[in-house]
Amino acid sequence: RMGLVRQGLVRALASEAQDPAAERSWMGAAWGLSIMATGALVMLSGWVQAITLQFGVPEGWGLALEMTPWMLLAGLPHSVAAWRHHGRSEFWGVNGYRLFTALGFLLFFGIWIQWEPAVSPEQAAALLACLHGAASLWVLLIQPVHRRAWLDFPAQTTQELWSFGRHSLMTLTGSHLLRSTDQILLGLLAGPAAVAAYSIPLKLVQLAEVPVRAFSMQAYPHLSRALRHGESLAFQHYGWRWVVGLTALALPFLGTAFLIPDKILHLIGGEVLPESVPVLAIFLIYMGLLPLDRFFGIALDSLGKPEINTGKVWRMLAFNLLGDGVLPAL
Repeated sequence: RMGLVRQGLVRALASEAQDPAAERSWMGAAWGLSIMATGALVMLSGWVQAITLQFGVPEGWGLALEMTPWMLLAGLPHSVAAWRHHGRSEFWGVNGYRLFTALGFLLFFGIWIQWEPAVSPEQAAALLACLHGAASLWVLLIQPVHRRAWLDFPAQTTQELWSFGRHSLMTLTGSHLLRSTDQILLGLLAGPAAVAAYSIPLKLVQLAEVPVRAFSMQAYPHLSRALRHGESLAFQHYGWRWVVGLTALALPFLGTAFLIPDKILHLIGGEVLPESVPVLAIFLIYMGLLPLDRFFGIALDSLGKPEINTGKVWRMLAFNLLGDGVLPAL
């Protein structure tokens, strides 16, 4: 749902948020696609549940399958609201709903276990769903734009958002596959020990992606707004300043990790596996290029060329799978 709607909506609102009519049109399109995506996911979840009733539920999946439809429905309004805040560069709104659900869960759960220590996973999941629902109800009560928009699905903007969003969805899918295929193939070809040696340095990459993702979220509306207003020089200046600044901040850490990899791996994963050291060295190269790679992606989205970004990610995935298949045979 996020991959289908968010990037296209943020790009549109970044330059048209000051036009109430245009904003209503884009918000109507966002609500239309989000409702359709949510309906499709709920039906898929029900289909999977029906299959598991026939063949049995894998351990740990029962609660996830049961609660997924409720989480999707409860979180729909505040998700759309957060994407609108993102497009308007109102980051307090983007983070506010997340903080409400996360901190609210910790607060209520902490109070709950004082009265009833034996809280079941089902009760905890129901509490989280209720918090998502409360945040969504708040959005519908205090933001009239959402009450109007979800009843109006303009055909033209819905088609434009779909054309953009289908590429963003494929990019997001390819990125997740790119992260997970190595571990799956390592487990099949080399066993759990190889997965462990690979997973510890991978945690460092995931940590490095957090600030890069945060800064890219902030940069994307600015870049989209600059391009839609024809300010190509401002686009280049802001973008390259962002890349150079993040890379410069990362270099001291990357240098330290290169000089003392054992200590870094111990800090992240506890036990240091000798096989993890060369894996970390390779990942350090990738982490040095991470700001540039991320900027390349959001620049293409800002230019309205998400299909190029999609092609890049899926080519990377293809080369990665090819390498995983060829290297063991050499």
